[in-house]
Amino acid sequence: MDKSYIFNFFFIPFINLFLWIFLKKKKNFLYLLSSVFYVLFFALTFFSLTKTEVWEVPGWINLGERFIISIALSFNQKAVFLALLNALITLLIQIYSFSYFSQKENFGFYNFLISSFSAAMSWLLLAANLFTMLLAWEMVGLVSYLLVQFWYREKDPLRAGLRVFFINKIGDLALISGLGFLISFGLGQVVFDQTIFPEGSDLFFKSINGNLIIMFLVVATFVKSAQFPFSIWLKEAMNGPTSVSALLHSATMVISGIWMLSQLEVVLSDEVKMCIVLVGGLTLLISNFAAIFSSHFKNILAFSTMAQLGLMTMGIGLSKTDGVIFHLISHAFFKSSLFLICGILMHQLEHSGFQKEESHYLPNLSGLLKKKSVLKVSLIACLAALAGWPLTSGFISKESIVPHIFGGNASVSEIIGFVFFELGALTTAFYATRLGIFLTLKDPAILPEAEKVNWKLRVPVFILSLGSGFWLFGYNPFSSFGWISQGLELEAGFVFPDIIALAIGSMGAWFFSKGNTWREIQIPFMSISIFNDFKPQIFLLKSAWKGLVFTSKKGLQVENVLLNQSLDFGSKSMVVFGHFSSFFDKRFLDGFIDFLVFIVKTLGQIFYNFTYKSPQNAALVAVALILFFVYFF
Repeated sequence: MDKSYIFNFFFIPFINLFLWIFLKKKKNFLYLLSSVFYVLFFALTFFSLTKTEVWEVPGWINLGERFIISIALSFNQKAVFLALLNALITLLIQIYSFSYFSQKENFGFYNFLISSFSAAMSWLLLAANLFTMLLAWEMVGLVSYLLVQFWYREKDPLRAGLRVFFINKIGDLALISGLGFLISFGLGQVVFDQTIFPEGSDLFFKSINGNLIIMFLVVATFVKSAQFPFSIWLKEAMNGPTSVSALLHSATMVISGIWMLSQLEVVLSDEVKMCIVLVGGLTLLISNFAAIFSSHFKNILAFSTMAQLGLMTMGIGLSKTDGVIFHLISHAFFKSSLFLICGILMHQLEHSGFQKEESHYLPNLSGLLKKKSVLKVSLIACLAALAGWPLTSGFISKESIVPHIFGGNASVSEIIGFVFFELGALTTAFYATRLGIFLTLKDPAILPEAEKVNWKLRVPVFILSLGSGFWLFGYNPFSSFGWISQGLELEAGFVFPDIIALAIGSMGAWFFSKGNTWREIQIPFMSISIFNDFKPQIFLLKSAWKGLVFTSKKGLQVENVLLNQSLDFGSKSMVVFGHFSSFFDKRFLDGFIDFLVFIVKTLGQIFYNFTYKSPQNAALVAVALILFFVYFF
């Protein structure tokens, strides 16, 4: 088979589009076909892969010998495994969604978006050059916007979707600028051929120009991975369905920035790595404190995702890329499971008449899991992995990132990273332990109406929570060596059980959780603007927008002054020419134009009648036109 046919696999989500057209809003397990296909395909590819293979469509855009753009995918162990993980989590979330969504929801459209998102993420992970990654990067951003504002008839999701979209556009602008600079400095091979930097390029990237180019790409990864000060978009994404939050916050969208940053690690200078460590560490601490001060379950999970992304970013700055891959995998399991548990609890309270904010307000959730054995054990296991307790996968993956500074040869970056890590471990243990105690050990404050948690909700949660144990990586609870390290060719070894900060944070949470009521921690007055929806970032973005508007107005004024006379002369010339052409127009063109108007009007009426009452038909026509132009282009 021609290897270029592999690219047709990314049109598999259109199966769900046609199912949506024919099944309308009905729920049907046929919607799982695309995800099942991806799971089987990537599983077979991973276990049969013996070496890296690049599948390419050469000359996709050919504008001469000096400008040939190819679409290429690199099938290597890490990329294929992460694509498999992405497909597996997507499949489990789709199963969960069968019970999560009501019959009134547009279930077909939701599944089309979910499968499209999975395809775009797979494309991004497998991209063999930065141009292919850019295409997938943009598709991920577009579909994530549609998912966040899935409940677009409500005000908050629509506004949140726009915020997510436009904040991510900052990263897109930085990425495109960085790629343009790479091309201008003769590194177009990385953009259009393969993401393997040529020998000697590391010397260039240590220069001022090289550092500037790399910083454009690093800023793009900061935005995509929700690093400070761009973290706000990840909390805004919580306005979508909980299943969407689980998808965006686990092994999918948020890892795209981490994945790209890991690809750039080989050319990062010491100065850039120091910047990455500082940004990652600040994101870790600020997000953890925001989680401590929050009293809403879903918000705490969002802030914890930001914190874990900060930890992974910091790990890449410390050259712990293999440890970051370990943590990325473990985080995908326990964080997606936590979000799905949150969705189950919210559904129970909403079924009893609570509004959306009230449905995940922790004083209302007290003890709801006390008598639900499966969900209770799953929650405890996932929170233990989040905190990094021994015998969990989170313990192994976190300890694979922490720098060891007691050998005498530690650099400044490693010392700073170690301090950030210890403070992050203490604060994470505090809110994770406090959350577990309150949801599983306290007496219920509210007894919601009985609603059976069926298998479609419980099974995905249980399967994902299984990845919270140390067995995810191997048979030794104090070593990262195992089937994942061997299969992905990652550096592995024994991890040091550094649990002092973890124990202090957990004991603090235990003493603070006395009593049956949730004690809210008041935000210090001087810090309230930082933790109350991250207002400094909103201020900076608004200021930047005002500056852009001011610059645009001044530019228009200059343009009017410079072009006024030439435009005036041109308009008068056009009037004169119009008089000469009017005779020809009236005599020869009017009849022809009237004929074209008749044809267009007739076709327009036919198209209107076909699409007005059926959004499915409109979507089908739009997709057909896009595929037609892409194919012939």
